[in-house]
Parts: sequence; C-alpha cells; structure tokens
Amino acid sequence: KLSAQLTSLSEKQKEQLNRKAGFQELTGIRQKKYEQAVESLSEVSANLQQAVQKQKILRDLEQNMEGYAGSVRQVLKVAGSGRLGGVHGTVAQKITVQPQYGTAIETALGGALQNLIVENEDAAKRCIRYLKEIRGGRATFLPMTTIRGNRLRENLDGIDGFVALACDLVGFDEIYRNVMESLLGRIAVCDDIDSASRIAKEFGYRFRIVTLDGQVVHSGGSYTGGSAARSAGVITGTHEIEEAAARIQVLQQQQEQLRHG
Repeated sequence: KLSAQLTSLSEKQKEQLNRKAGFQELTGIRQKKYEQAVESLSEVSANLQQAVQKQKILRDLEQNMEGYAGSVRQVLKVAGSGRLGGVHGTVAQKITVQPQYGTAIETALGGALQNLIVENEDAAKRCIRYLKEIRGGRATFLPMTTIRGNRLRENLDGIDGFVALACDLVGFDEIYRNVMESLLGRIAVCDDIDSASRIAKEFGYRFRIVTLDGQVVHSGGSYTGGSAARSAGVITGTHEIEEAAARIQVLQQQQEQLRHG
C-alpha cells in the first residue's frame, strides 16, 4: 500500500514539476514581451514628444506669420485689433489645398499668396495710407468689388497630362471666386514638364502651365524650373502642421495600446 502511495506521489511530483517548468517558460515569454513593450512604449513616447514639439514650433511660426512680408504682417496685425476694417486676410489664408497640389499652387500663385483680400476700394486705400504713415513697406490689395474672374477659354479636358485649372484645385468660400479665378483661372496644372511642354506648344504658348512638382512653362514660351525648396512657403507650412497633428494622433493611439495591451 505504501509502495502504491509512493508511486502515486512520485507521479504527482513529476506532474507538478512539469507544470512548474511550463509556468517558468510562459513567465519568461511574458517577461520578454513586457520588456519589448516597455522599450516600444519608451520609443513611441519619445517620438510623440518630438512630434508635439515640432507641432508647437510650426504653430508658433504660423501665429507669428513667418514667411509673410513685414508690410503684410503689419496690416494683418492692425486689422486683427479692429483698427483697420474690411481686411479679410491673405490669399494663402483663404484657400485650402490638398497636399499633392501644394507645390503647384504655391508656384502658380508665387508672391500673390501674400496679396491681401479686402472688402472694397476704400478698405484698400485705408490700408495703403496706414502703411505709408508708418513707413511699413508696400503690399498688394485685392478689393472684392473690383476684381473680376477670368477662366481659360481653351478646353484642355481629356488631354493627356492635364490635371485641372489651378483655380479648380483649391478650396475657398464662394465669395472669393472672382479673386481666385483672377489669380488662378488662366493657369493650367499638368503632371510633368514633358506634358506641360507638349500642351503649351499645342496651344501656341498662350497661357501659363505649372507642373505638380513646380516647373513652369510661361505664356510666350519661357521655362522656369529646377528643384523646389521643401517647406519654402505658407501652404507647405500648413501641410506640415496637419501632418504633425496626424502623426501625434497615431502615436497617441500606439501609446495607449502599449500601456493597456
């Protein structure tokens, strides 16, 4: 009887030892996963901190109107305080552009991005008098009562390489349609310099064509191009802020999953 009990106990001992070994292996696997999760959490947290810092810097630059001329900043600042009425803002502030068209639109508008949209001629004259009084430099004003839109009459639809008229690639409030069409209505956007050159030649170089990567075929036949500096303008700066916000959201979700995973 004792021999049978000893055999039974030995089998139970062996079973318990096997279970112990299994638990130790499982504990080792979980410990390794935990250490990997802690490392991943640390990396994600560091990336999140960098993204938040970058977003703050970009927003500070935007708030300080970095990239705008001093005269434009002066008018916007005074208009914001209520001392100059009828100022709607710059062209750049009144449009939205999808990232893939940002370089083309920035190239198409050029310095006109900083043009100030104003209610009427009187508002434009008040702003000009103000800049003259403080010797604040020069700016271009676009009175909504005098600007008339002008769209390209040539039909480019269906032509290989043609994307759209520049004015159709930006979003804006309908009250600014005349302003936007006056600036962008006669500029075609094409895929690349080869298609732009071919279309320009086909239509006798009668209008300006801008490519998605910022090359230009001017009316009259001259070409402008090369490498475009990244984040050189206010539109790309806005896109960087949006990209930073999206990255922050993704990193925050990853951080939450690692903390509770």
